[in-house]
Amino acid sequence: MDNSIKTLTGFGDDDATMRVYCQNRPPLAPFDAPEGIVPLQSGDIHYIGKHTSNHWRKIFNVYAKLGFDLSTINNTSNASIKEQRWQDYRDHRLLQQGSNSALLFAQQAEQLDVRQRLHIVMGKAYATNLLGEGFLQRCFWPTADIAICESRSIIVCPYFDYRQLTNEKIKILQSLIINMTVVKKL
Repeated sequence: MDNSIKTLTGFGDDDATMRVYCQNRPPLAPFDAPEGIVPLQSGDIHYIGKHTSNHWRKIFNVYAKLGFDLSTINNTSNASIKEQRWQDYRDHRLLQQGSNSALLFAQQAEQLDVRQRLHIVMGKAYATNLLGEGFLQRCFWPTADIAICESRSIIVCPYFDYRQLTNEKIKILQSLIINMTVVKKL
């Protein structure tokens, strides 16, 4: 039996301190099988959304809303790009090199390292598959939809979809992220 940890794959900034984990991958080559953590280029998100489904547009849009407000609060936006709206952030910064954002496709809990990173896992079912059957029961639940494991810097939230992670829930998630990053000094 092979006990080695599989290479973590996904999109974005390899050095991102905030990492979002999704069980699904875009069904579009070469995005369906990234080798390692690959920074997206300007236009890639639009291309994936146009050539896949509304599902992926929703994921990117929700992530952009979450990340835009956090980058504004933390003043981490790239000075060369003036993002006035979350749509600008999505199109010109999200999941690109230096963006401090990553969308990863972990298959093993060991892939979630705790080195000064915050891990956001999309969906209770994926969290249970990834982190184990009893994981969610050991978490703190500030709301009925969001669970926190501070010792491992993990937040489990609803899937990045407008119906599951509404604008109101995004604001709650942002507040929890800010509180955890202040505690962890990310």
